[in-house]
Amino acid sequence: MNIQIRSFEDSDHEVSSRFFSTVFPDFPITGNDSRRVRASRRNLVSVVAQTVATRNAVGFGDIWQDSHMNYPGKYWVWVLVDSEYQRRGIGARIYDCLLKELSRHGAETVWANARDDYPQHLRFVQRRGFQELWRNITQRLSIAEADLSGIQEITVQAREQGTAIVTLLEESQENPEYLRDLCELHNLIEADVPRAGYFTPLTFDEFVDDFSRGTHLLDGYFLAKHGDKYVGLSYLQTTDGDPRILEIGLTGIRQEYRRQGIARMLKLHTIRYAKKRGFDAIETGSDSSNEAILTLNESVGFRKTYAWVTFEKQLA
Repeated sequence: MNIQIRSFEDSDHEVSSRFFSTVFPDFPITGNDSRRVRASRRNLVSVVAQTVATRNAVGFGDIWQDSHMNYPGKYWVWVLVDSEYQRRGIGARIYDCLLKELSRHGAETVWANARDDYPQHLRFVQRRGFQELWRNITQRLSIAEADLSGIQEITVQAREQGTAIVTLLEESQENPEYLRDLCELHNLIEADVPRAGYFTPLTFDEFVDDFSRGTHLLDGYFLAKHGDKYVGLSYLQTTDGDPRILEIGLTGIRQEYRRQGIARMLKLHTIRYAKKRGFDAIETGSDSSNEAILTLNESVGFRKTYAWVTFEKQLA
C-alpha cells in the first residue's frame, strides 16, 4: 500500500481515538480523552500514516517523555494501526519514522507497551529488539457483585485510632492548603510505584497542572486523614469513552501508616461510591510484583482481565 507520513493535527484526535476504541473495544476513548493524554506528555512527537490516494489516516505513532520521570535520553514509543489495515507493513513504516525522530532527539533508551492478550502486538515489539521489563495487571470489579461487608467496622476502628475518611470535595472547602498537602502525599506515594525508571517529584505548579487536566471525581476522591495530615488516598476517575466504567487512578499509603487496614478501607469506600451512583464496574492496574495490592484487590472482588507489558530497547 502506498502511504505517506505527516505530522499529527488537532483534527486527528477524533480519528485516532476511534482507531484505539476499535482495536481495544473494552477500553473506548474519545477525542477529548486523546487530547488530555497528549497534553500531559513532554517532548511529544506525533505522526500520522495516510494513504496517498485517499489521504485517509490508517495509523498513528507517538514518541514522548513521561512528565513524572526526568530522563533526557529516554522516551516512550507507541504505534497504532487501524484494525482494517493491520498486517500490511504500515506499523513498521510508522515505527521506522519514529526511530529517526528518536535518533534526532538523541534518545538512548526507548520503552513500549503491549497487552498480553494481543499476541500480534507482543510479536511486533519483540521482533524489533525490545526486552520485557515488567507487567502491569489490570483488574476489574463488577459492581453488581461487590461485597461491602466490613466497611462500617473497619471505618469505626480507624476512627478510634485517629484516622478518618474524607473526600477531596470536603477538603477543598475546608482546607485552603489542600492542593499543597495533596501534592506532598502524591509525591511520596508515586515514589514507591514500580515504573520503568525512577520517579521525579513534581513541583507544586506541575502537580496543579496535572491535577487540572484530570478526570477525577472530587466526591469520589477519598483521603485517609490522621489529625490534619493526609496519610493515604484512593481516587476514582472517568473517561468520556465509557461513562459507566470508573478507573482507580491511584491507591497508596504513607509508609509509616501501612499495614493498618487503611488501604482496604479506602478501596471499600470507592466501591460503595460506585455502587450508590449506579456505575457498572471499576478497573485498576497494579504492578505484577506488588502482591500486597493485587491480593487486596482480589479480596474485595477484583478479577484479572489482562496485563500491559512494558518493554525496553537500548538505542545507544
